Amino acid sequence: MACSKRRWLWSVAPAAIAISPARTSDAACAAGSAAALAGTLHAAANLRRLRVPPADPAPVTDAVLATLARTKLGLRSTWFDVGVLSLTRPAPVAPVVYGSTVQLNGLVRGVDGVSLEERTSKSPWAIVADVTPASDGTLQLSEQPTITTDYRLATPGAAAAYVRVRVTPSVTLTAPQTTSTVAGTEQPVLPGAPVLVQQQNPDGSPAWTTVARGTVDEAGTFSVPVQLGPGTIRAVVAPGHGYWPGASAAVTVTG
Repeated sequence: MACSKRRWLWSVAPAAIAISPARTSDAACAAGSAAALAGTLHAAANLRRLRVPPADPAPVTDAVLATLARTKLGLRSTWFDVGVLSLTRPAPVAPVVYGSTVQLNGLVRGVDGVSLEERTSKSPWAIVADVTPASDGTLQLSEQPTITTDYRLATPGAAAAYVRVRVTPSVTLTAPQTTSTVAGTEQPVLPGAPVLVQQQNPDGSPAWTTVARGTVDEAGTFSVPVQLGPGTIRAVVAPGHGYWPGASAAVTVTG
């Protein structure tokens, strides 16, 4: 039976479920749609309104009554197709250093015309590139954010939930360090960004104590006067404005 369909997106973070209802229904086709719904939602593993169990190592398909699916999804008919848009945040979820590459994993099923979009604190949503999933619907996307960035999968009509990749400046101490001056560089160049010189506490509580403060200059360098005894130090640049604090590697000052 041919059906005239229209499509919208029912979004449940971090997945968006695309529903295509038809104007007519058929008992056998409705039952098949319900089974397809269960399998696809199981793959998304985030739509708990239908009480689909969490993902197992082996593929699982669960039957869901078409009338239950219609009610839970707020549809007028039991005749529909299901599509999925889902993007997973990188692991680990800790901030990444400026210049690093991150991998985003996604799932696209039953949805055409999908693109990857991004936004930052300085710019609205914009298309990065069109995406083409593998035959099983999975995606692996490599991105190199230069500032804390939100990513999402979207079509011209709707979008899935976004994932946020936090970015820190890259901070490097220049050698040699002395007990009177701590110098270094940071990227990207962020003039005026606060610099905290911290010394490690031998007893570990707290782990680090701020002993001096400075700022980044127009060239992306800093030189902070300090009064230090021998020990282990680091520099932390905390610019804000779309960047998380970034720390240098620890170095030992001998005096």
